[in-house]
Amino acid sequence: NPVKNLFFAFTGIILSPIWFIMGLLFGYYIIAPLAINFLGNYEVSSQINNIIEVSSFMSTVMSVSFAAAIAFQLPLLIRLLATIGLMTSEGMRQYRKIAVVVLLVFAAIITPPDIVSQVLIFIPCYALYEYGIRIAAKIEAQKAKEEAEYQARMQQEQAAIEEATSEAAEEKATEEATGEAAEEKATEEATEKATTEEATEGATEEPSDDEQ
Repeated sequence: NPVKNLFFAFTGIILSPIWFIMGLLFGYYIIAPLAINFLGNYEVSSQINNIIEVSSFMSTVMSVSFAAAIAFQLPLLIRLLATIGLMTSEGMRQYRKIAVVVLLVFAAIITPPDIVSQVLIFIPCYALYEYGIRIAAKIEAQKAKEEAEYQARMQQEQAAIEEATSEAAEEKATEEATGEAAEEKATEEATEKATTEEATEGATEEPSDDEQ
């Protein structure tokens, strides 16, 4: 359906930057401060002072915020894959444990080696995964509804075609029967006419014989 495809593309264009900005803000205001705090308080030795450069600070904030923004695109990715049939809600439920491990590894990569930061990024990512399952299930239900409507429409069209064919066959049979009846009637009339003419000729010829 072109209208539905257009609507899907339009909503994707609208939702993608919204989710990206939400992830960016989450990373900037939640994860980045925790990462900077961890790096600032981390000490290899009491004799070594931590000196954070501005470039390092900006790089950490930008990388963490951008990674969170990318993570928040997960629902849209699931929606796309579910729409084209590459991902199902049942499959996502089946591989939920594997998804948890992948999300934990992802959280460990984009956050400093701090369990609190990792948990803070893992929780929303897992929530987005569960939300993606609901999105996939909704898309599957919509597809099933459209398929049922399509099958019902096809059955109605097939029934209409069969009914039209049956009516045409009945009309043809009626016309043939009417034609045959007309031919039989015409034949009977012709026969009766011929018989009447013969009888008339016979009656005309008899008085002539008597007169002779």
